[in-house]
Amino acid sequence: MAFWDFLTGKKKVAKTAMQRSRAQREMLARAPIQKKKERKKYVSAEKIAEDPVISFSKQLTNVQRDIEEVQSTLVSGFKGLREDHHKIMDEQATKNDFSEFKKYLEEKKSQLERMREEVDRELEMLDIDKKIASLVERRKMRATEVAKELKISRQYAAMRLSELTKYNVVEQIRKGREIYYRLKK
Repeated sequence: MAFWDFLTGKKKVAKTAMQRSRAQREMLARAPIQKKKERKKYVSAEKIAEDPVISFSKQLTNVQRDIEEVQSTLVSGFKGLREDHHKIMDEQATKNDFSEFKKYLEEKKSQLERMREEVDRELEMLDIDKKIASLVERRKMRATEVAKELKISRQYAAMRLSELTKYNVVEQIRKGREIYYRLKK
């Protein structure tokens, strides 16, 4: 029966004091109490005292194993990417038809032109903001006065002034119904 328990993975259950045979009980009773205590101390000391260097070494070994697994995964992934890159480059080199390349260049050109338009608009706004800042630096002005000086629309001047106010470059001063702007000091 013990062999079958061993194969199935069942552990042998320790017998209680009542289940032990008479011979076992007498043998335990005859054994000196001193030896029992010494044996228990030795067993408990074995369980508790583990060398800290060995424990740390085990942890380092586990970390090293994990790093090696991750590294091997990354290396294999990079190899796959490199192979795919070379395949694509070979395909591009063997093609005689440059229509796709021309299409790519045209798309890139239109994208750069859009970006240039956006940059031009930004530069224009920065130029106007600079002029507005120099005007309101000398004295406090209303949005209509700024628009007349710079020869731009009143709405555009008010919009740029509110942006400058938002960024704490210019401050608003309200006097009755009028709003004046001046450079923040």
